[in-house]
Amino acid sequence: MLAQILGLSIVATAVALGQGVYPQGSTFPLELYSLQPASDMPSVVTNGWNIGHQYGWAQVSDPAAGESSLNSLMQTFSQNGIQGLPHLPDYINYDSKGHYYYTEWSQNDMAGWIQAIAPNSNIAYWDLPEEQRYWKPTEFQIVKDYSAWTRANDPAQRPNYMYIPWNYTAAQVSHYVPYLDIISSAAYAEEAKQPHAWVRWRMEETIRGIQQAGATIGQDYLHGQKTPVGIIELDKSKWGTVPSQAETNHDFWQLIVSGAKGIFVFSYFHRNDDNGALIPNWNNLQQDAAEIAGSELGNVILHGQPLNGVTTSVLSGPTRTLSFVPAGYTTHVYFPSIDLMVQQWNGSSYIIAVNSTDKPVTASLSNLPTSSGTATVMFESRTIPFSGSRFTDTFPAWGVHIYKL
Repeated sequence: MLAQILGLSIVATAVALGQGVYPQGSTFPLELYSLQPASDMPSVVTNGWNIGHQYGWAQVSDPAAGESSLNSLMQTFSQNGIQGLPHLPDYINYDSKGHYYYTEWSQNDMAGWIQAIAPNSNIAYWDLPEEQRYWKPTEFQIVKDYSAWTRANDPAQRPNYMYIPWNYTAAQVSHYVPYLDIISSAAYAEEAKQPHAWVRWRMEETIRGIQQAGATIGQDYLHGQKTPVGIIELDKSKWGTVPSQAETNHDFWQLIVSGAKGIFVFSYFHRNDDNGALIPNWNNLQQDAAEIAGSELGNVILHGQPLNGVTTSVLSGPTRTLSFVPAGYTTHVYFPSIDLMVQQWNGSSYIIAVNSTDKPVTASLSNLPTSSGTATVMFESRTIPFSGSRFTDTFPAWGVHIYKL
């Protein structure tokens, strides 16, 4: 496997350096929050990570100094073949009871900020202030105005992005959809105190929010199409828990199967939490990123044609996931234990299959796009001959297999 990943890394580097990320470009977005120090950047680029981020510009007292330091960061990203998420600052205020709320910069001041940063050719998305609350008038005005002001002051009209909290329902997400191009889905199962099968619900609920707002998913963001992205939890939760390595790997691929058109990670810095307990998870994410960026999978996910009709039948192991009650709801939710994405691209069919349980599952995949042949299990150095449009395979707990037919 190491040799395979090293081979993939060479290709991944060329992809990161040579193409823009979706939706303005065609490369699958792979983003790292808190990507620091700069000396670490070459080691992540070689595995396909193509968007970097750092905190430090939420509130800026000296705009000229802030512009200079943010431009310096963007140049550092560029020198390492990375695109950036430049932040748009706001003001933090407190009412008479000590409760915080945010207000926007003036239109002229924000126009100056955007115009100072816009010449950087490696802007992936404009990063609006995080978690602006739609029920707070001054905060929702930030979302409305900043998204309009980037369009007016950035000649390249790069997409707008804002981090949305993990506990929002589809109806809550829908408030932001008219103003954002990149719609985030924070899949923090540990923080939410949910089983990791919840990650599927989280991504699907975000997509329902896009649909409830009357928008469609696609690349044409300048005409209202939206790009959903999933955010992986790579930190120690406030409850003191961390995901297992297998759960993190599951979350990466389940988000994609559930509709994510990009993967973000929160965060590179926090991979060192809990005395390094998350380093194995990070190493697994490095492998996942290399598999996406160093093969055709990014194109398969972003540009492939969905194929319907492939079904699964569990032969041994649990047939469904644990049940859970999402925030904002009162009814229990559960899913079939195996979830599939089936895509056709460049003359081949691809199946990403995910086991969302903590037990091994043996399952039959039926109604395949071809009646007989050989399924290559990508990145596993094995094949499965099949006939009768079906084959059988076994998944470890939280396991993922990717098949090429």
